[in-house]
Amino acid sequence: MPATLRHLFNDSAVLRPPGAWEPHAMIPYDAFGLSGSYNRWKVAGLYRSRRAYVSRGPRINEGQLESWTLIAPYPDTTLQRLESGTLIIVLRIPPG
Repeated sequence: MPATLRHLFNDSAVLRPPGAWEPHAMIPYDAFGLSGSYNRWKVAGLYRSRRAYVSRGPRINEGQLESWTLIAPYPDTTLQRLESGTLIIVLRIPPG
């Protein structure tokens, strides 16, 4: 995740309000949330006693606000193993 954050910080569209982009170690339920259609038990089993490092922050893309979540390591699509890279989830927030 540190390499991904360094790359992001070179992007002028990334906003840096206080507390944004600071990585935090979290249990899978906090990292991925309790809503959604993923198998929580499988994800928890993948992490076992490990924590996911999660970083969140805003970015402006062509005038549209985005909320970014970075998670490392992250589960593969089959929920069989943890990938060593950083998963980036982007939520685009439509203008008011």
